[in-house]
Amino acid sequence: MMKTADGGEAPLVTANELVVPVGTPVRVHLRTVDVIHSFWVPKLAGKVDMIPNRANFLWFKADKPGYYYGQCAEYCGDSHAIMKFRVIVLGAADYIRWLDNQKAMARTASAATALRDAQRERVQFASFEDTAPGSTIAGSPEFDASPFDAWKRQQVPSPAEDAALIARGRELFAEKSCLNCHTVRGHTNSKGIPYGGVTAPDLTHIGSRSTIAAGVLENNSRRLHQWLKDPEYFKPGNKMVHGVGRMAGYLKLGDDGRPVRDSSGKYVRNIELNDEEIDALVAYLHSLK
Repeated sequence: MMKTADGGEAPLVTANELVVPVGTPVRVHLRTVDVIHSFWVPKLAGKVDMIPNRANFLWFKADKPGYYYGQCAEYCGDSHAIMKFRVIVLGAADYIRWLDNQKAMARTASAATALRDAQRERVQFASFEDTAPGSTIAGSPEFDASPFDAWKRQQVPSPAEDAALIARGRELFAEKSCLNCHTVRGHTNSKGIPYGGVTAPDLTHIGSRSTIAAGVLENNSRRLHQWLKDPEYFKPGNKMVHGVGRMAGYLKLGDDGRPVRDSSGKYVRNIELNDEEIDALVAYLHSLK
């Protein structure tokens, strides 16, 4: 159980990654609210379907620490082939440390952290062409060499954090309506409104995860910037772009709940982000260890 803003308790929430202790039988409760999916971690367990309005489960036990790849094994929509997840298996002591951190409220970067020059040169990202739509995870050579070690490094805040940039990103998280869909436990906007959306992944500790976009991309600054700039490029039909129910995403929705088009047939944007704003959001999200 984790702490809530009002001092109560609630189930621990994460996304993309299932972290478990080594040598311990784990029961996974499998549920779906939309279409049929199939939970599959080839090195740990067989495929088990998730069916709407039906409870299902599986058991598995990991015999050694490591980083294991999971995949949805049932066609579930436009981005089925790139619906991935990870299982990270930790030793007992490491698991307790991870669990204690996940239970805590979101980390707030201190103004005492190292500040880079205010006029620093903004990182220039490569063309998206190095990651074709629908491809597997686009990891760096360091990540691909040892995903488990990369995950461990991801748990530690960067010594080069820019507190001012992080603070700006935290403001933009509210200004750009991210808080309507995502939760960051313990963080609020300038008016005290909590970042407590429930229709999208919990981001309280997103900076500690090794992947984003359901396991499609490595969670580094370059990939997170690209994801925020154009989520549709990497995962066609995703809800961050097209919205959830009546909740608009990147595209403006009409009274019928459908994306609005202008006179030329192009979609009308609901959320606009320039590169500098994306840089700030990336800094904020990566500070959430």
